[in-house]
Amino acid sequence: MSGFNGMQVDPDELYNFRCQLSELSDKLMEQLRRTDAAMETVAKEWQDEQFHKYRDEFTEDRDLIQPLSDQINQFQEGPLQQFEMITREYLSL
Repeated sequence: MSGFNGMQVDPDELYNFRCQLSELSDKLMEQLRRTDAAMETVAKEWQDEQFHKYRDEFTEDRDLIQPLSDQINQFQEGPLQQFEMITREYLSL
């Protein structure tokens, strides 16, 4: 564990957190793909106006989640990974 400006930083905890963020993003996107595929299947068979409205709303929400997932990945692969590497380097001195 290392101290930066009074913070206690454990690079292994940073790594675990990065893995959790990555897993969250992957699971979220996989669930959205499954739900989207199921919605398309139902939409082909079920010509209900209310369902189509619901599907359209889901599509709007899905389209907002994709950029969020991308941001999570960029954060954990960018600044968070760099911080982990700096912490490991510092501890090896």
